[in-house]
Amino acid sequence: MQDIKRATRPSKKSYGRNAQSAMEYLITYGWAILIVAVALGVLWSLGLFSNKSVNNLCVGAAGYVCSNPVLVSNGVLSVSIEPISGSALTVTGLGCSNSSMQPSTFTSTSTTLPSLQTISLSFVCTLSSNAIGAPLSGTLWVQYSSGTQTGYTELSQFSTQVVAYGPLVVTGPASHYVPITITSSGTTASNFQQMLTINSNTYNAYINSGWTNVEFTTGAKGSGTPLQAWVESNPSNTATSTVVWVFFPSGLASGSTTIYMDFMPSNVMSSSGPTGEAPQLTGTYGQYDNGASVFSFYDDFSSASLTANGKWVVEGSPAYTTGTGLRETGSISNSNFVASSGTWDSTAYISEMYGYQTDTNGNDRFFSVVTGQTGSNQGVYFEGNSGTLQSYVLYGGSGGQGSFAGTTLGTTVNAILSIYAAPGGGTTYVMYNYVLSSTGAPPSLTTAYYQLGGALSATNFYQWVRRRPIPPNNVMPTVSFGTFS
Repeated sequence: MQDIKRATRPSKKSYGRNAQSAMEYLITYGWAILIVAVALGVLWSLGLFSNKSVNNLCVGAAGYVCSNPVLVSNGVLSVSIEPISGSALTVTGLGCSNSSMQPSTFTSTSTTLPSLQTISLSFVCTLSSNAIGAPLSGTLWVQYSSGTQTGYTELSQFSTQVVAYGPLVVTGPASHYVPITITSSGTTASNFQQMLTINSNTYNAYINSGWTNVEFTTGAKGSGTPLQAWVESNPSNTATSTVVWVFFPSGLASGSTTIYMDFMPSNVMSSSGPTGEAPQLTGTYGQYDNGASVFSFYDDFSSASLTANGKWVVEGSPAYTTGTGLRETGSISNSNFVASSGTWDSTAYISEMYGYQTDTNGNDRFFSVVTGQTGSNQGVYFEGNSGTLQSYVLYGGSGGQGSFAGTTLGTTVNAILSIYAAPGGGTTYVMYNYVLSSTGAPPSLTTAYYQLGGALSATNFYQWVRRRPIPPNNVMPTVSFGTFS
């Protein structure tokens, strides 16, 4: 019995040491455990562990790789597609189905699916809910033509959820862009303005409703140099003919020049650019008007003082108001009008205005380019004649005139009127809304002035007046739009 060892009990001193160690453990790691528990609770409350969450998946059909699906609350689903076999397809329609069946309608488009290259496509889908996190799954289809064949093919299956409100939220300076190629028949003058007519509806998933997130640059995705641009008309993402003027300080070389129309993540429109718009297109007159940064001469008459900017002088005592355009009213003699304070060579520049005249009588002067600043001068005139707009060329005491079919006055319908003379003084050109309407032999207009009004018995209204260089060979360079990326 003596060989059996007796178990010994820990002493009270040993118990004390163990208790102290346990307390130190809790103090050391307790805060970390508490932080992890709180973090897990927050993630649970956000639904991270909910079985209702939707995987963000895009699985390409045979021959295609699909990735990066992004769905926004207007139903536009953007995906990246890469064909990995076969030849390029010319895509004429895009369709989104909430099942595995072919959709009944397709959104018209014109693009190419190049083999072994990734391209971004946008599909219009039908949502059961446009709330953030709302799930959507189905299939994506294209309508195509390839050689002599046309048909439909499934591109991918997808499962995703709404991630943002409104138009697509882009990442980086500009995730999407369209190259624009401008082809000129000759070298333009410096400080040249190029006219673009854009089908905004083609890119309506990327342009916001007010057209305030579009920028033009010399490099893709907002890189390179931003170009000043001025929207003349139709600043809407559903418009089929948005007219924009882009400014090239150094002009355009003969041949082709490529710029980029970038869809930016935020507003870039302001009165200082890089993108602006005509003064009447905003609720507050001239809020985003950067015309003075785009055109060689420009005034929207937004100032309360007509002469403060040094661009105009008042001859005689015409009755007029400014602030939201220039308005001349009342009975005014031939010696009462507004004239430009400076001169220019009208054989090198096109002079234009936007406004209206409410003429119902005869020979009411409207918009003129003349040889002198005061008195009655030779020049080229737009005027109303008993309710019809006409042009009139006064030269050496004689003149000729031409009427404009369908341009009945006496209303408040605005129009763009243009006057310029051919280099060398051979012919004077006048245009109504960019349509050449009449010509005539001009006086010498190498030193020219504007004359607004004169011999008025109705109302003249001028929204803006501008000047821009005559394009090479009297023809605006051609424009073509490349593939959306």
